[in-house]
Amino acid sequence: MKNRIIIGLGLLLAFVILACLDISWINFILFALLLCACVSESLKFYSIENRALVLLSLVFFTFLPFMNAFYVIFLMLAIIAGALALIQHKEPKIILPFLYPVAPIFLMFGLLKDQGMSALVWLVLCIVASDSAAFFGGRFAKAKNKAHALCPSSPNKSIEGALAGVMAGAIIGYLYAINFIEINEQAISHFKAFGISILVAIFGIFGDLFESYLKRIAGIKDSGTLLASHGGLLDRVDGLLFGAVVLVVALG
Repeated sequence: MKNRIIIGLGLLLAFVILACLDISWINFILFALLLCACVSESLKFYSIENRALVLLSLVFFTFLPFMNAFYVIFLMLAIIAGALALIQHKEPKIILPFLYPVAPIFLMFGLLKDQGMSALVWLVLCIVASDSAAFFGGRFAKAKNKAHALCPSSPNKSIEGALAGVMAGAIIGYLYAINFIEINEQAISHFKAFGISILVAIFGIFGDLFESYLKRIAGIKDSGTLLASHGGLLDRVDGLLFGAVVLVVALG
């Protein structure tokens, strides 16, 4: 528990420093590293050994500074699907890592590029608040013997923890958004700030559950060992990936 808290606080501090700096080329490099790590970890989910897919995802990533993220994703999937059909590849499943986690990572970078660092901070605050409240809320419910399992994909997560997470993510996200987020150069409305924050928190939980589902099918506990007791990098950003989709659509 102590190590998890220390690592978690360290990651949060690192993000705060990077958000304050907000230098474009540093952001690009960090997202590229995030992409490589997450794609590499995800290959275990799909029982894929071809590490060249990491490099291929990076090639498509270089288009993002110049093109809309959705266009890059559609172009990427069309090219890969067409190439698989053209050569009659025996393992069409190699397209799966490009659906997850590549596409959501592209959207998260697109969120930063198009909406600015304030939008990315909004996303991170919603998910971090939701994750923290869900964790401690779930532990409290279990201590009182009142916890109910959320779903078979992640039996350690409870309904009570999820509700606490959604509430915390919505409140923290709302408080941040009404002070720092603008839409079309106008302050965001209280209704939109709260509604979007709720959706981000909910989809963040979906992202966590989806990754747990993939790990359960693959028979693995963590996506990797990069962050020691926190598991792999994908274990830390799974909620962000789904939450980013909500923000991109809501702010687009």
